[in-house]
This record gives sequence, structure tokens and C-alpha cells, in this order.
Amino acid sequence: MVSKKNIRILEQRLKTKTVDGHTLIARALKRLGVTHVYGIGGTPIRETFGACVKTGIRHIGAHGQQAAAMMSMAQNYMSGKITSAVILSAGPAVTNAVTAALTAKDNHWPLILMGGRRPVAMKSMGSFQELDAARLFEPITKWSALIKSVDDIPRYLQKAFYISGTGRPGPVYIDISEDALTHVVPDENRAIKTKIHHPCPDIHPPDAAVIQKASDMLMKAGSPLMIIGKGVRWSEPYEELLSLAHDFKIPFITSPMGQGYIPDHHPMRFNAIKNFAQSKADMALVVGTRLDWTFRFGAELPREAKLIHIDLDDAGMETNRFPDAALTGDIKSVLKRLLKNMQAGNRDPSRPRRMKKWHDILREKQKTRTREMDSRIKSKSIPMSPYHLIHEIKAFLPKDAICAIDGGVILAAAQECLPTHMPGSRFTSGSNGCLGVGIPFGMGAKLACPDRPVVVLCGDAAFGFSVMEMETAARHDIPIIVVIANNNGPQGALFQETIYPKGHERSAMFLPEIHYEKIMGIFGGHMEFVTHPEQLRPAMARAASSGRPSCVNVRVDPRAPYPKNTF
Repeated sequence: MVSKKNIRILEQRLKTKTVDGHTLIARALKRLGVTHVYGIGGTPIRETFGACVKTGIRHIGAHGQQAAAMMSMAQNYMSGKITSAVILSAGPAVTNAVTAALTAKDNHWPLILMGGRRPVAMKSMGSFQELDAARLFEPITKWSALIKSVDDIPRYLQKAFYISGTGRPGPVYIDISEDALTHVVPDENRAIKTKIHHPCPDIHPPDAAVIQKASDMLMKAGSPLMIIGKGVRWSEPYEELLSLAHDFKIPFITSPMGQGYIPDHHPMRFNAIKNFAQSKADMALVVGTRLDWTFRFGAELPREAKLIHIDLDDAGMETNRFPDAALTGDIKSVLKRLLKNMQAGNRDPSRPRRMKKWHDILREKQKTRTREMDSRIKSKSIPMSPYHLIHEIKAFLPKDAICAIDGGVILAAAQECLPTHMPGSRFTSGSNGCLGVGIPFGMGAKLACPDRPVVVLCGDAAFGFSVMEMETAARHDIPIIVVIANNNGPQGALFQETIYPKGHERSAMFLPEIHYEKIMGIFGGHMEFVTHPEQLRPAMARAASSGRPSCVNVRVDPRAPYPKNTF
């Protein structure tokens, strides 16, 4: 017989509302500002996606975990904060996202990865897809942790968002045990109480003496040069950067993804002769980037050149060139203080003459480079050159377009010829040159900015890494335009005909003239095949007006030389 007391306890428990780990994750993500989750359903996180959808979070079901994570980091980059997360099933699904985590780490982008893990109590028993993934991710994330208890879910997720999005952004990984996901606890308003704002406020203002020193260096320099990187995205110092270029006439160059933070049509931009500009500068102001391989480790700058380095933190500042003035913190706040000192300082009457002389040197060199580029663009060769393809794309694109460029030859050509006019509107293969990022980056960007056109420009080799995500785009109605520079494989015939003996099987080339666009047709999207330059703009217009995900396959000269900027 069950006692009356036990019956009352049982009745009370039945009346008590309970919540499981899946629901707690969904609630926490919603409270933290997440609008999208990316991933593929599987054990033990399948129900987590359902819980997210019930809270109003959109689930984008990708074909691959790597692509899902790439979409998420691109959405976060375009949003300027964390608005998405990735949910991974156990074992191999988690390891499939490792490349994406590395890309986020090297690019310094926020990324939230959550992986399911088999019950902790069954560790080492040979469970299906058992993996200690928290340890795997430690070297390539800002933080990696394991949630063992359902009670820890809100707290751990809040910490993950804080770590990923503050200071220098980066990826975090949370391993969530099946125990934490399936156990239920009383629903006692366990949701996160406060939202997290990104980036972290400027708690430690820079030293006034260093600000003054940097200001004096800039005002006394005879040939100053500003170098802008994608790290400025998180502080949005667009007015301050423009003031340095426009009001103080400081010429600038950018990293590939640093384009657009000052519009590329600005007269102080000298990307076309970035090597020359660095070699002649007597002072460099580096903002939101490192002097890594992108800028030849600072070796292009003269040994005697002064260096001011401004970034979110001091990581990598002293690795290749020791700065004469180092300023860390919120980049916008630092630049505001720097500009205030420059505006208040005594103006050297000889400065305008020095700046004019410096500008004349740069412009004369840039004219030479422009003439060389024009001759490449005007080439009448068929199949068309990568430069001619870029020229036609440039003529078509509106100024608010977001471009994701992915590949080898086509990426190098685009970096020379394709301008960017708005902040945060340029994606490339990033700091570690990862191929296959173009399509997922474009999809994430489109979901973050649905009212702006998104064009993915990729080589045929890069296209192959993410081709099935075109079906994802069609299924979720994400109308990006993917333009394929089809030169028959990685760098066309350049590898095949120089590395292998004549007549060797096509190890470094694909089959000729593959009609990749037909894949998009199978998925119900818009498709175009282009062989001549005059066909490209009309094809792009038809793709844009279709309102559907589109693929424009363009035949490009497989023997076109790899673009090398020696200026």
C-alpha cells in the first residue's frame, strides 16, 4: 500500500513544471540574442534543434558540419556580434567542425560550437561515437569545456558567449553530455537573467603619454602610411579611420578583408601599390591587424620606419616588428583619443608640403600600375582572363553588395581589381587561406543582411568543397549568386603542365568544361553558363531578378598566369 504522504508527494511532483537540457539550451540561446542555429540533427542533440525552433530560433540544416560552422561565423561577422550558434551531434560530427574552429581562431571571429557527448558515466565503455572533444578543441579555441549537469547549462553558455565575443573574438567549444541534455529539473526560471553586449567596453583606457607620443609621430612623419585590417570590425571606428585619411591626408592600404572600412574609391587608398607604399613609408600606423604573412611580416617597411600599433589586445604586436607606440583596447575609443590629440596639437606649417610630396610619389606609381591593370582587363582572349571576369562583375555589382571570394587565381585577381564600398562587405579565404569558405560565408552573410545582394565568386576547386550547400540555399530560400571561375581545376593548367611530364593523367586538372551550373538547376535554382565576357552582365542580371539561389558558371582561361602584385 502507498501511504497518503507518498501520494501527496507524487501529486506535488506531477504538478511541478520541469525542464530538460534541450529546452534550457534553447532558452539560453534566445536570451543571449541568437536568431539562427546551424547543424545537422543526430544523437544526442536532435531534440535540441526542436527546442530552439519552439523558442523562435531558425534552424538552418546544412549538409556538412564544417559548412554549418562557416555560415555561423559569417553571420556573426556581418552582425558585429554573436547572433548564431552551431549544434553538433557526437563523435565525427564534432571533428568535422575542427577546420571551421581553426578558421575562426585565425580570423579572430566569434563562434559558438556546442557538441553532444555520450553519457559521462559510460566513459571508456566503448559507447557509440564516444569522444572527449573538449580536450581536442583546447588548442584552437579561446575556451573549451564540458557540461556534465543540466544545472550548469545556462551558466556555461553565458560564459561561452562572454569569452567568445569580448576582447579579441574567437571560437569556443562546449561539450554537452547526454546526461545534461536528457535530465529534467524543476522549471524555476532558470533562464539567463542578463544579456551580453559585444564587444567588451573599453575598461582600461590607453596611457595618455603613449597617445601623445603616437600623435606626435603621426604629425611629424614625412611619409606616413595607415594599414587597416578586418579586426576593426568589432569596434566600428569608421568615422575615425575616415578622418585620418580625409582630414589628415594619411594614405592607407588594407588587408584583403580590411577593404571597405574606408571606401575603396577614396583618393588616399593605395592597395594597388601596397608593397611600394610600405617600402617608402617613414611611419606606419597599423590598425586592427598583425604584421603577419599578409604584409610580409613587416619586412616591406624600412628598418628605420617608426611603428604605431593599435589593436584589441597585444597578441602578436611584438612578434615581427617591435612597435614604437602600442595601444590596446576598443579601437574606436583609442582612435578617438588619438584624433583629439592630433586636432589639439600645434600644426606644423610644413606638413601640407610634405604630404603633397608623399602623395605625388604614390600617385605617380599608382598610375603606372593602373595602366598595367587596364591592359590585362582589356585583353580579348577567349576563354576570358580572370581580370576580364572581375571587370564584368565589378560593372554589375551595386555598391551595397557583399562579396565572398574563394579560390586561388580568382581571389588574387579580385584583390587587385574588385573594389569594396561599405564596411564589412568583403569575405576572402581569411588568415589561413581555407578553401571552400565562399558559399557558406555567402549564405551566413545573406541571413545576417537579407536586404543586401550577396555574390560568391569562387574557383571551381573551391566550389567543390561546398557544392551541396547549394541545395541548402535552395531549401532554405537563401538567394545568393555563386559565380564560378571555371579554369578546369586548381590554378588551371599551371600546375598540370609545369609539374608533371607531358601527357600525364590529369592529376592537377579537372575534366574540361564541367557544367557545374546544372547542379543548381537540379535543386530548383537559377543557372547560367557563360563563355564570352559580353554574356556575363546579362547573366548576372537574370540571376539577380530570379530571386532564387543562382549559379553562374564562367569559362576562364586555364593558362592565365597567376596574378602577382610586385608593386
